[in-house]
Amino acid sequence: MNWFAYRLPHKSSICTGASEQTIQGIMPGGFAVSPFSQNDFPTFTIPHASDIIDWKPVSSALFPKLSTTPSEHSDELEEILRQIENGIISKCIAATVLIEHGDFDLKSCFNRLCEAYPSAFVFAFSTSITGTWIGASPELLLKYNGGNICTMSLAGTKPLKDTGNWDAKNIHEQKLVTDFITETLTTKGITPKVGELKTMSAGPVKHLCNIIEGNSKSWQHATELALQLSPTPALCGFPRDEAKKLIKETEHFCRSYY
Repeated sequence: MNWFAYRLPHKSSICTGASEQTIQGIMPGGFAVSPFSQNDFPTFTIPHASDIIDWKPVSSALFPKLSTTPSEHSDELEEILRQIENGIISKCIAATVLIEHGDFDLKSCFNRLCEAYPSAFVFAFSTSITGTWIGASPELLLKYNGGNICTMSLAGTKPLKDTGNWDAKNIHEQKLVTDFITETLTTKGITPKVGELKTMSAGPVKHLCNIIEGNSKSWQHATELALQLSPTPALCGFPRDEAKKLIKETEHFCRSYY
């Protein structure tokens, strides 16, 4: 059984759904799952056939078998810095894997995430394709409502208790995301309206954020835009294609649906 659960930001209700099937692409009335690289894995939707889910975690052959070692992570960071110094990329987001074994109560973890991150999109899903994933994200990829779209450029990170000014590094990293999103919208025939730069809290940290709005021709047009935006430089790097290539070459695991 494929199932999903999610809680929207600043909401109390939890939405659930389950189905024996998955549908390729993004379809209305279900929960869409898209990979880190659309060249490697499919985007699909879990249709909402039933509200009943079992919270049973399922493993997947896609999951890494080993934790990232310090030397592996160090090697990746060295190559990222080399390519930044040589002007090949401006930003790249490295990731690591930590494997732990033990009992895990998925539903309890989901509820704790809802309590800890009231302003985040909290989600869990499990399919035969992906295995089971759970998380909480402060980033809105795309919202579509009657022809109006809304997204955000969210990047830059510092502790919530840090009351000082944002440094140039974080401001630059967040601007890269803003520029990427506005350029992507423009290429899709949308005139983006960028809101003022503000600080957004996310649990124990905070980020820089611009709300970006525009008008889309149709729901289908908006879904195509969402696929073009993902992953943003906040999760990958910039330029995105070069950063994605570097990640694939240097990380010792496959990100699959990360």
